[in-house]
Amino acid sequence: MNIEEEVISRIVPKEKENKQIFEAVEKVKAKILKVADSLRLEVEPILVGSVAKGTHLTDPDIDIFVMFPPTTKRADLETYGLKIGEEVLERFEKKYAEHPYLCGKFEDMDLEIVPCFKIDKPSDKMSAVDRTPFHTNFIMKHLKEEQKNEVRLLKQFLKGINIYGAESEIEGFSGYLCELLVLRYGDFTSVIENAKNWKKGVLIAFDDRKHPEFEDCLIVVDPVDPGRNVASALSQDNFATFIYACKEYSAKPRIEFFFPNEIPSETIDDLKNEMEKRETTLLGISFEKPITLPDILHSQLRKSVKVITNLCERYGFNLTNYDYFVNSEVMMLFEFEVFSLPQAKLHKGPPVWHANAPDFLSKWRISQKLIKGPYIKNGNWYVDIKRDFLNAKELIESNLDALNLGSHINESLEKGYKILVGREILKDSYSLWLTIFYKNKFRWEY
Repeated sequence: MNIEEEVISRIVPKEKENKQIFEAVEKVKAKILKVADSLRLEVEPILVGSVAKGTHLTDPDIDIFVMFPPTTKRADLETYGLKIGEEVLERFEKKYAEHPYLCGKFEDMDLEIVPCFKIDKPSDKMSAVDRTPFHTNFIMKHLKEEQKNEVRLLKQFLKGINIYGAESEIEGFSGYLCELLVLRYGDFTSVIENAKNWKKGVLIAFDDRKHPEFEDCLIVVDPVDPGRNVASALSQDNFATFIYACKEYSAKPRIEFFFPNEIPSETIDDLKNEMEKRETTLLGISFEKPITLPDILHSQLRKSVKVITNLCERYGFNLTNYDYFVNSEVMMLFEFEVFSLPQAKLHKGPPVWHANAPDFLSKWRISQKLIKGPYIKNGNWYVDIKRDFLNAKELIESNLDALNLGSHINESLEKGYKILVGREILKDSYSLWLTIFYKNKFRWEY
């Protein structure tokens, strides 16, 4: 049994599991119709997603769409869509696409109940999810039976290298994108062999219809809606990671690309040695995890670390790396190449003959921040002045409350936070995060 055959044996649902899945689907559909009838609603429940297309892995999420007539008011679709889900699901939580929907449990299976409008063609869509049934139909019509396991291989490969999923937390490949790539190239191996040679801006289209000039790193024109790039959620780093993973797997296939080893946490002593060896300064900001949707949380955290990094670098505190980690708390980590700076800062003024030169002189001659000058160098006025902040911690402490990091992050920081520097971060509870941060290996390399 080769590697890919072994993977297939582990990820393809057995007959018993599929039987349970499809029996549950029929029960859910029947319950939806019963609830809808009690509410005097005309709806049509349909199975969509990977289960409908036969490309699902073991223990899948089951997607049931509840199609409402296009004459339904948006507010009614949302209200009744949630009401139906609440009556059908055993345990549930609210999520959001363009409008709210419920995900939860039915007979211990993960299931989503999503309301949408029943439309005749994708161009008639009234909400973003309305085209999903057309995606399902397109794949069911064009994907050959023998290609379904090829899609499964690609999905597991992407899971293994940690870039499967189009949600904000991951910014990777959706299931639909995987199916389209197998359709385009034929099988898993051909996807790998072609993708290892991709360049930024590669275009994949399934017909000659006109489409917008997309500027994403990977462009896969939606055959159902040519105005949409199916790969728009994919980040540039994950695009590059996929190309590199394909090169590596093509050269030396290993099971770890599909099922990576657990990441072993370094000991505190090992992390301390790593910190000393690098001679950089690590700063962490820890605070309570905001209560919000994962997509919103990760989007705002991604913004936050960039805003703080930009602030630090504007003041001369240059970084080599930054990231964030989440469980019951949030930790934003920043590794500084330059953490501290001297009191004196060189400040360049205008040329001596410039019209603004008198203003420069009058301003700095009376400034409390002046250390030396004004003096002339290479035809320009210069002064040596006192810095506002001598290290990155001072800068962050003085500015954090005023930064626009996103409403949920700002609200959580208002409740309290800790700024930890250097060895203060060396705690057992952070050891896995610090291991990932310092090692920065690809997932298959552990």
